[in-house]
Amino acid sequence: MRIVITLIVLAIIGLLVTQRINTPPTETPHPEAREQDAPAPPRVPARPQDMDAFEEQMQQFNEDAAARRQQQIDQATE
Repeated sequence: MRIVITLIVLAIIGLLVTQRINTPPTETPHPEAREQDAPAPPRVPARPQDMDAFEEQMQQFNEDAAARRQQQIDQATE
C-alpha cells in the first residue's frame, strides 16, 4: 500500500514539475524599469592590490547612481 501511495505522489509531483517547466515565465520586466543609459558597475578585481581602486570606483558608481535616481525623481515630480 505504501508503494502505491508513493508512486501516486511521485506521479503528481512529476506532473507538476513538468507543467512548471513547460510554462513560459509570467513576469516580464517593464521596458522602462531598466535604465538604458546606465553605466555598468565596475568589475570586481582579481588581485588584492586592486581593492583600493575598486573601492573608489564603486563609491563613484554609487554616487552617480544616486544622482541619476534623484534626477529621475525630480523629473517625475515636476
